[in-house]
Amino acid sequence: ALAQALPADVFTTYSEARLQLLRERVRLEMELEVQRQVRAELQRLERMDADSREVLRHRRYITEEILNLRCPRCGWVFVDFDDCFALECAQ
Repeated sequence: ALAQALPADVFTTYSEARLQLLRERVRLEMELEVQRQVRAELQRLERMDADSREVLRHRRYITEEILNLRCPRCGWVFVDFDDCFALECAQ
């Protein structure tokens, strides 16, 4: 109904402004969710004893540094590839 009542250029401006507001709202909601997740993770880490934190640190090192296929020169991770292991780094 609004589109029919307004001139096309005014409705276009209105639609763009509304879309921008929605994007900003989603961005803020996502930011709040990330902050909530960070707080939850920090609380989880605080509840762990020193041995558990050490195990977690080693686990992260294994998954991030050992299991990821990396360029030997620059360290960039190869995310996905086809064919053989004769890879070339884009860097």
